[in-house]
Amino acid sequence: MWQLKAEHVRTLVDAKAGHSEIITASRHVAASSFDLGTSTLRRAHKCHLEYLTNMGVTASIAVAIIVRDKLWGLIVAHHWTPKFCSYQMRMAGDFLAQAFSMSITALLDGENHSQHRSTLDLHAKLCDQMTSQGLNPGLRLRALVTNTPSLLDLVPGVCGAAVIYGGKVAVVGTVPSPDVLATISQAIDTHWLTLGGGIGRETHSWERMSALLPDAPLSCDLAGVLAIPVAENGQMLLFRPELSTTIRWAGDPKKYALREQMTGALHPRASFEIYADSVRGQSKAWHKRHLDAAAGLGLLVNDMAFTGESGEVDQTGGDVGMGMRLVIGLHILYSLYIHYYS
Repeated sequence: MWQLKAEHVRTLVDAKAGHSEIITASRHVAASSFDLGTSTLRRAHKCHLEYLTNMGVTASIAVAIIVRDKLWGLIVAHHWTPKFCSYQMRMAGDFLAQAFSMSITALLDGENHSQHRSTLDLHAKLCDQMTSQGLNPGLRLRALVTNTPSLLDLVPGVCGAAVIYGGKVAVVGTVPSPDVLATISQAIDTHWLTLGGGIGRETHSWERMSALLPDAPLSCDLAGVLAIPVAENGQMLLFRPELSTTIRWAGDPKKYALREQMTGALHPRASFEIYADSVRGQSKAWHKRHLDAAAGLGLLVNDMAFTGESGEVDQTGGDVGMGMRLVIGLHILYSLYIHYYS
């Protein structure tokens, strides 16, 4: 992959042609000491050549699509007979790929900015609901699941949410049974305790709850959970349903490329018949922007839920609204920093 990031265009004129050996000026310098990883003249791997031969392909060209310094995709063209692509044609393909990459980047940035604005608006509305419940932390936290909007609106695809604090549980939407919910909460606390290294209680997600509870049977259709720490022993949990899907592979992915025992040479699989693989017990993926939105709300909730709990606000003048606006302003600055610099 790193070769395609360094050299965006890779061509193969004739897969059946013989390849020239590297001749060094001195017999004391081995040909294998030269790194041709970024050279357009380097030969293709024998396994790849055999793979093309199995498909009846003789020539190929691949153009990398780089988005945010990562390999986003490839544009690949095959030819049945030997085909030479001129330098001008290769540069034209690279130029089109770069223009396409810029368009994708612009679309992703626009989507991220829109989602970020929506997240900040939702955070502000949730804060208003918390402040309307007075200074009781339990009532403030309960407002996150009893009003509209709620925690269900924080991340797309969430079907249920729970707030656990002070031995009490408030839920909204589809959530596990009380016994299973208590088991999940205890397992998350155990996970946070075992992290160590100064990490402690941080927002974390699981796409498979079986990874969190490998030995406990989950008698529900929920598969994913996102946990947000609250105070020292509280939690906000977001649940996602199971996403049953079928992946169609070009050949059985469990059957890897063959390797000769004597020489160690690799050979590609000979069969590319469609192989269907069912995926169960897994939810839709939690992306970084989802974790950022949840972590930002967690910081905000921890600051606001316990403001004035022991009379701190009254001692500074009693302006609860001013304190809340200050917390929200600091949260917005933190969110902008995370969005643009993480």
